[in-house]
Amino acid sequence: MAYQLTHAQLEEVWIRGGGSPDAADVAAAVAQAESGGCQYALAGPTDIRPVKACVWTRTNGENSCGFWQINLRAHPQYRAPTIFEQDVNASAAVAISSDGTDWEPWTTYRTGAYRKYLTGSRPSGVYTPPAVITAANAVTPMITGGWQAFSQSLGHDLPTALRRAHVVRSAAVAKIKARSRVRHHGG
Repeated sequence: MAYQLTHAQLEEVWIRGGGSPDAADVAAAVAQAESGGCQYALAGPTDIRPVKACVWTRTNGENSCGFWQINLRAHPQYRAPTIFEQDVNASAAVAISSDGTDWEPWTTYRTGAYRKYLTGSRPSGVYTPPAVITAANAVTPMITGGWQAFSQSLGHDLPTALRRAHVVRSAAVAKIKARSRVRHHGG
């Protein structure tokens, strides 16, 4: 069995994992830059790979697994050995990248290292990856920078904010019901 996939195969795995076809080219390029497209690639303190294939880089700073190098320390909801399964690794990348709209967690995206793997094999009309910020283009209009910060914050903080709002609402409803019972029985 081949553990190192081609760009086209990585696109298929991305889509099978629930990813948007419009983001598949970038997703495959990120996987190639992160792991060489190798299913059992690992950067971590101990060799937790269920199959001893691909590269293991001993490091204490992370515990990143599979095609998209899903960092188990940053994302404890994922676990080895299942994170090495193709579809599990892809679906984790889909979730973490907000279906290919936020690749900032991946170093190879932030540095632009993924770009050399792009093939243009998927439609680009819907999704265009943002340019890598360099010293030459670091002056970004305030509105664009503000919008990017807002959209990133919304994507990362919205679930937490909704959970908190639900807790506050539930507490408020309970207080109102308690006051209503006191007035009804006491009045």
